[in-house]
Amino acid sequence: MVLKSAGELPIEIILLKEIESIEQELAKCKIAGEKENLKQKLKELRLKYEIQRDARSNFFHN
Repeated sequence: MVLKSAGELPIEIILLKEIESIEQELAKCKIAGEKENLKQKLKELRLKYEIQRDARSNFFHN
């Protein structure tokens, strides 16, 4: 597979790592405005992850 030989991770894995990072930041955050920004970022990343996961699933099952 080209991605493996290039040393690149699938986008889903990258997004999951970003989601985990934002969740950790959110758990430590004390500033209301910043929490809202992090929650919005988390929502966007989760949506991107779902889209990518569904796209990959549909690609391999069709």
